Parts: sequence; structure tokens; C-alpha cells
Amino acid sequence: MIETDRIRDWSAQQVFVALAPAVFMFALLPFAPALIPDGDPYWHIAAGEWILAHGAVPTTDPFSHTFQGAPWTAHEWLSEVLYASAYRFGGWEGIRLLVGLASMTTTFLLARELLKYLNPVPALVLLMVAVANLGVAADARPQFLAFPIMVAWLGELLEARRHGRAPGWKLLPLMVLWANLHGSFILGIALFGPFGLEALIENWRNWRAVIRDWALVFVGVVLAALINPTGVWGLLFPLQLMSMPALSFISEWSSTTFETLRPFEITLLATLFFCLFRGVRVPLMRLALLLGFLHMALQHRRFSTVLILTGILLLAQPIAAALKGLAKSLPSSHSFRVKASAIAAAFIVCFAVLRLQIPVVIADDGQTPISALASVPDNVLREPVFNDYEFGGYLIFKGIRPFIDGRADMYGNDFMRQYVGLQELDNATITAMLDKYGIVWAMVHSDYRRGRIFDRIPGWRLHYTDKVASVFIREDALPASAAAN
Repeated sequence: MIETDRIRDWSAQQVFVALAPAVFMFALLPFAPALIPDGDPYWHIAAGEWILAHGAVPTTDPFSHTFQGAPWTAHEWLSEVLYASAYRFGGWEGIRLLVGLASMTTTFLLARELLKYLNPVPALVLLMVAVANLGVAADARPQFLAFPIMVAWLGELLEARRHGRAPGWKLLPLMVLWANLHGSFILGIALFGPFGLEALIENWRNWRAVIRDWALVFVGVVLAALINPTGVWGLLFPLQLMSMPALSFISEWSSTTFETLRPFEITLLATLFFCLFRGVRVPLMRLALLLGFLHMALQHRRFSTVLILTGILLLAQPIAAALKGLAKSLPSSHSFRVKASAIAAAFIVCFAVLRLQIPVVIADDGQTPISALASVPDNVLREPVFNDYEFGGYLIFKGIRPFIDGRADMYGNDFMRQYVGLQELDNATITAMLDKYGIVWAMVHSDYRRGRIFDRIPGWRLHYTDKVASVFIREDALPASAAAN
């Protein structure tokens, strides 16, 4: 098993494994067909723009018309600032470059950790598995910017256990960043439990020193997580969010399905086959962690990439033990590493310049109703709207206050439940709800039954429809000539 930890000790093969896939990811993702899976990237950019414009993190809702002024925790504010800055720098091309940088960094850090345990060939195989899953899951949302920290974090915990020490203090600045980038930072805190317990079991004769050393770093990490705009509430917020029953209404929080063969399913089957065939033995605590991550990924599909990244790192050392017959590589020369790094940097610069020179065209799709919005008369556009959940982010991005958007934590369970079950209500109840919020127009998916609400309610007229969205306007808001047609 390779024990080298320093880049200057890497062989030529290790340098290739670390650099080539990372550069490949930077070359691939900025040119991927789409990085906007739903409306969230739109409102994240808008939130970042608000923060940059006001020089503060919002504590109340500045966007919707239904919850305007209600308490809102912008727990991903740093990611939103980064996305807004990238958009200011290069428009949608800049957004894609930022996602490409995050994917490249994640890939490089993952390679660095794998090469501590595995020879280049098996490390490259595992890395390509990660690349395939990262490529499919790539999107312009805060979670993707947190992946490099997640890999570095778990890598340090594994390194601490490998050398029989407590984790390093470098985790503290990582936690400050993580806690302000994405709510998954709570996972980093939680990982101290199983790894600390593993260290305690292994060194039970020296249990006082183990508890002291791990507890000191753990307390430091928790204090670092408190360095966020809302302090203790920011630390507890991810737990409150994950306990919301309304999350089941959101597609990314739904259970993983295997209706079509995708890289995630292939990865699970291939890993199961290899581990059973080669007799890979995983330590008890790490096996429990793997099963926990698997449960999360099957319960909520948004955690599938988390399982891939953490699972590959947790299995690296056991796989290396199962492949102990592989040969080691000799260190490469300093000049080779410098040349390889220079070539990689040149490729990165070239791809970045190319990405900035090729315009990204944003067209009508399931979360971007460009044509439908353009059809709405100016006098109606300023009035309260009812919109489908997926359209809320784009409306915010265009400066229009939505009825609902991707911030389910702010809207709460009751409001989300009312929205999801709206089409089951009778006309009188629906009309009362629309009147309560002063709804004048509606934008809904053309192929979804929620549009039938406005077909059946008196006083509403279909104004526009295409393959993406339909616009309904209350008849008394239309000009007399239009209402007469």
C-alpha cells in the first residue's frame, strides 16, 4: 500500500491520476448542456445580488409577496454571494466556470486522498466512478460548492485515524467556510462521533488522552460552526430543515428510484460485486457510516453524490488492503511535476477563456418560462401572481415576487401542504385563497393538472400557453377589449 502523503513524493502515474481527471472535469462541466435542474439557482443568484447590494445578510424575506417580511434564514449566503459574483463577472458563463472550478477541486482533493492508500490504477478507477456521478449530479447550487470541503474534511478524519492522532486544527477554518456555504456542514460535525468512538475503542487503555484530544478539536469545530450570521440558530437550522414533513413534496428530497439505469445504480452494483468478490473487509464503525450514508441516499436522492464521495474515501483503505499484491511506483522528478502542473494550468486557462467566449443561451424549460413571462402585460406583471413551485426561482431572478419558490423552510409545512393539495379543493375554497393573497394572474406548467384550477374557476381567462407554461389572468385585470374576446 502506498504511504506517501506529500505531492513532491508522487510518481509520474500519481501526478497523472491527480491532474488529468481534475482538468477533465473543468473542461467538461462548464460546457455541459444544463446546470439548472430546477428554479433554485435563479433565486440563489438573486439572493447573492441582494447581499452584495445591501452589504448584509437578509433575516426576513425580501422576495415573495406571500411571506414578505417573514423570518428567513439565508443559511447558504456565502454560496449565494459566490454565485452572484460569478454572474456579475461572466454571466451564465461565469456561473459555469464556478461550477467547473468546484468540480475540479473536488476531483483533485479526492485523488489526493485516494493516492494515500491506493496505487495509481485502482485510484484512477475509483476516481472515474466519482467523476461519472459528479458529472450527472452537477448543478449550480450551494451543495456543489461544499463538496471540496466535504472531501477534505473526511480525508483529514481518515488521516488522523491512520496516524493514531486527533484531527488537526485546520478543520476549524474549513468549518467556518462550510457552515456559511451549505447546510451539509452538520454532517462534518456528526462525523466526529463514529471516528472518535473508533479511536477510543482502539486506544481504550489511554482513553483519557483520546477523549481529551478529540473533544478539544470537536469543541473548536462547534464554535467555528457558530461563526455565521445567525449564530446558534444557524448551527441548529439544518436539523430543523431536515425534520420538515413538507420536504417530501420536493423532488430532490424524494426517494431514489431505479426506473432507468444511471451511474448511481451502476456504482452501487459494481461496488457490491467487487467487495464481495475480493473479500473487502470494512471496519465496524466505517461500515455503519457507509450504511448510514446509503440509507440517506435511498431515502433522499439529493444525498446520492454524498454517498459516492464519502463511500469512495471510506472504502479506499479496505480496498487497498484487498489489493495488497499491487506494485509500488517510484517517485518522479521535480521537473516532471512542474511541467505536468504547468500543462494542467495552461489547459485550465484555455478552457476558461473558451467558456467565457461562447455565450450560454438560456431557453424555455421546466423552470425557465421565458416566453410565457414575456407575454404578461406590464400592468398585470406588477400584481400578485400564483405560480408553480419550479417557476418561483426564475420569477425572483426577474424581479417579480412569487407566490412560492424553493425556500420551503420559510414557507413551512402548512403553506406547502395547502399548495400541493390545492387542486383537490372546491372552487369556493380556492377562490377564497386567491382573494386572500390578491392573486391577479397565474403561471403554471402547461402539462400539469394545477392549470385546470384556473380553467374551472369563473372569472379567469387563459392568456398564453406553450409547451412549458400557461398564463391565466383574472378577467377584471384585462383591458376591456381583451376581456370581450
